[in-house]
Amino acid sequence: MLLDILDNLPRCRFTGAQLLLVIHFAKSLGAPNVPSLKGLRRVQKDLQNKCGQEPVKIESAIGNIFFVNDIHELIARDFSNLLVAPHLHLYPEEAEGGISETYQAERWKEYRPEELTPMHLKGHKCFWIEEVAQVRDGTFIILHTWIMRRGVLTTDAQVVVHLLDGR
Repeated sequence: MLLDILDNLPRCRFTGAQLLLVIHFAKSLGAPNVPSLKGLRRVQKDLQNKCGQEPVKIESAIGNIFFVNDIHELIARDFSNLLVAPHLHLYPEEAEGGISETYQAERWKEYRPEELTPMHLKGHKCFWIEEVAQVRDGTFIILHTWIMRRGVLTTDAQVVVHLLDGR
């Protein structure tokens, strides 16, 4: 695993000869289960086939070549990873004091509600923005946005009032 990390550092690429030297040192120091370079490459290829995403090659109008990943696949992979999914922040947050994350900044207020997370799942019930929901006390409200406040998911909402003249 550490050899794979070394081999994939974005700004510090190792050559095959350098990795062979690292493998030699690891074995000389008595590290257990050190693979050969060929074994490492075989495991890397297997992992890429099972878990990797093949970048798509794009050529611009003036001939520049670059590669892109499918953002939909990357997001789906994050949501399906049980170690990653619980740490995803889906709702904007009203921060008290300093701001340390993008989802805490005021910028989210520039978005229309339909551009933010539209739904919250509570148990087996889905609550959608711009739809009527019933509060525990029997009051009906229209949910507008989901916002984290002091670590609790809240909503900005309007109370639905039924007037005697039918409006």
